[in-house]
Amino acid sequence: MRIKKTKKISKGYRLKPETHRLIDKVQKMIKSDYDQTLSVLCNEYLKNNYQQK
Repeated sequence: MRIKKTKKISKGYRLKPETHRLIDKVQKMIKSDYDQTLSVLCNEYLKNNYQQK
């Protein structure tokens, strides 16, 4: 049985170097790829800062 690899498309994120370092730290903590890590961080940010009132 073959596992289908997802095709990655380079996004070219233009973030500050320190932001990339923070993302790398979180990526290692959650053992995920860069895109998934950004998704998790964005969702947490939105959840914490824009809760429906």
